[in-house]
Amino acid sequence: MGMKFFHLPRNRSFHIPYRFHDPEKEERKEREGRLKRELKIDESNNDTVHTNRIKGSFRSDSKILSKGGFTFGRNEKRKSNQRVFIIILVMLILIYLFFL
Repeated sequence: MGMKFFHLPRNRSFHIPYRFHDPEKEERKEREGRLKRELKIDESNNDTVHTNRIKGSFRSDSKILSKGGFTFGRNEKRKSNQRVFIIILVMLILIYLFFL
């Protein structure tokens, strides 16, 4: 039995071979690639359509937001303040009864 002072174990590699092979899909991709090369179609320009749509959606949603966060109406602010007041009141009563 040999002594291994400087033995470093290798990382385990994980490889899953493809189970399904679709020759039609490969032929279709090959044809598309060949046609794009022949017509010199650049796929990098297609990304601008998506980014413009995303930018526009953020701008339209920004109308909902105000400088300090979400905008609330008067009723929502009042209800929120009432809930906070009730929670604080209940907590004070519980603390008073606990120490009594």
